[in-house]
Amino acid sequence: MASYNGWETTIPHHYQNSESNSPKSLGVFWDIENCHVPNGKSAMAVCDKIRKQHFFQGHREILFAVVCDATKESKTVLEELDKAQVDITHVASNRKNAADDKLKQIMRRFADLHRDGSRIVLISGDMD
Repeated sequence: MASYNGWETTIPHHYQNSESNSPKSLGVFWDIENCHVPNGKSAMAVCDKIRKQHFFQGHREILFAVVCDATKESKTVLEELDKAQVDITHVASNRKNAADDKLKQIMRRFADLHRDGSRIVLISGDMD
């Protein structure tokens, strides 16, 4: 039962505890410098394919982030990522592992904000 301005109402069971039934958070983190868009493919098509994967089931996308040196990435790829509603973070490649460090920082922030049942998807060809 819930009370609203003196009126008592009954909340149907299927509306109670709706948080437990709601989709969990999911973040996609793509190291595009180490795992490039395949030749002859569009970045939009790759993003669409990623979003259709089984790991999205029961989860909702909160963040889709790409970290790269935007001055070295193709203008077409950057435009397509933007159209696909991907967050692009520019990191100058003048320091070793700069993109990796930034990706870790963004993933940590996501993990701190979205806990129980959340999912992180990391796309990278990097071994470290």
